[in-house]
Amino acid sequence: MKLQKEVAAKYRLITIRPGKHYFPEYGEIDLRVMKLQKADELFAKGFPFLKLREKPLEITEKEETIPEKKKETSKPAANEIPVAKLRENKMLVNKMLTMNWPDLSFNDKAVFNHSQKYFLEKKTFFIANSDMDRKMRSLHAKMKEIDPDPKNNPKRKELIQQLVELEEIKFQNWLKIDSWEEPEQEPEETETEKAVRLALEKEKRIKTNKIYIYRAEKILGQMKEETEKQRLKKAERIAEINKRKQELIDLGSPYE
Repeated sequence: MKLQKEVAAKYRLITIRPGKHYFPEYGEIDLRVMKLQKADELFAKGFPFLKLREKPLEITEKEETIPEKKKETSKPAANEIPVAKLRENKMLVNKMLTMNWPDLSFNDKAVFNHSQKYFLEKKTFFIANSDMDRKMRSLHAKMKEIDPDPKNNPKRKELIQQLVELEEIKFQNWLKIDSWEEPEQEPEETETEKAVRLALEKEKRIKTNKIYIYRAEKILGQMKEETEKQRLKKAERIAEINKRKQELIDLGSPYE
């Protein structure tokens, strides 16, 4: 399945495949039938899965849109994500747990049931185990420093006991990390909670846009226009700056 030809000509889809997905901040979107206007709106709002092509593709007649029947019968691409296989890859899961929630891809978040709370619970156990590894290395170093004289056996015994206790806690933490029960259903947010959340999201978006515009305009003044690629890149940056300025106006906080 592909993006609509006019969308594919202007944007590349990254980290996910074309299909119907649910995005927490944007709702349910079928990327296969999305029109260019919708793609432009999503890109302007910071949609992380669309990347502007450096050079737009030429639209050919060979590219076809998806037949109507397939649009109705296609299963959401999210169902095709091999979540169970990803969870079996312990090295991959551990790598994810070293990252922050916003930096995870859509597929990575699916591993954690698209729940930041579920992800943070496992990350807490992972960080605790990392701390215990450091403590255990320190205890091993202390044991090496103890004279092997029998009179020092009580000291060795005490350190060994601490190591055994830490190892048991680590083992229990790994069990919790490697278990994948469905997270508890979180209660629906109240109207007040929703209002607070939306206000925070708006404030965050305003701040993000203003920082982007400030930095982009600074870079813009240093950009050259010697080649076609450089001119295109500069034009794209100007277009993105203008979009974000318009969004700030719509949010009631114009860029000054």
